[in-house]
Amino acid sequence: MSSMAENLAKFFKLTGREQRIFLLALILTPAIALGLRLFGLRRVQNVLARGKPVTPVEATNGSNSRSAAEAARLVAAAARHGPYRAGCLPVALTLGWLLQRQGIRTQLRLGVRKAAARLEAHAWIEHQGVPLIDAPEIHDRFAAFEQFIGPRKTTSS
Repeated sequence: MSSMAENLAKFFKLTGREQRIFLLALILTPAIALGLRLFGLRRVQNVLARGKPVTPVEATNGSNSRSAAEAARLVAAAARHGPYRAGCLPVALTLGWLLQRQGIRTQLRLGVRKAAARLEAHAWIEHQGVPLIDAPEIHDRFAAFEQFIGPRKTTSS
């Protein structure tokens, strides 16, 4: 069985909800990457922050954590197997938006490290202080900025 056939078989084994998350990630990740190139992080975050959650926030923290982990798994799979190979920032923003739409609070974290005389940066999403997609050791590999990176607060006049 070819790799594409295997991937399709795995896709059709997913629940309808999981398929929707995967497909949204396939579409949203390259769109966010393009938006970042054209408009920058703050403007993209402001667009993504619009709107209200589509899923009511009635879940317990445990089910929120399970939903967050499930979404992270699906977004990571879409980033790995989709036609567009996105970097960490579009993937993190995609996951953050999908979870926001489910009423699950997350924080975008940006970290840096010096490796082989060059500066490297990485972006990831955390839910209740736990990195999603990345291993918990991400905190050991990258020094995260102390302040969370979020959309600019707008004031109403």
